[in-house]
Amino acid sequence: MLRNCPDIRELNLEQDGFLHDGHLSQIGKRWPDSEFLFLDTRGGWVATMDAFMFLLMDCQRIDHLSLSVQIQFRFRPDQLPFHEVAFQLLSQAQPPV
Repeated sequence: MLRNCPDIRELNLEQDGFLHDGHLSQIGKRWPDSEFLFLDTRGGWVATMDAFMFLLMDCQRIDHLSLSVQIQFRFRPDQLPFHEVAFQLLSQAQPPV
């Protein structure tokens, strides 16, 4: 479904401030009429924005954030032209000592 998506970026969750300043929530504010699907590319689970952010804050819950995650934005066709944007989030966070 995401094979032909042109808008894929690699982000470091730690360096880009996603873990500390709530920057991930800004994605939702930028596209307020979209629905969010969070897909763990290893396990295939899908979660809501709130559930995903909760897991990000708890390093031990998701293998110390050493996973890749695809976020798929599905814009509501009654609000905007339907298209999809995918981001690849790659974390380099280290396990707590």
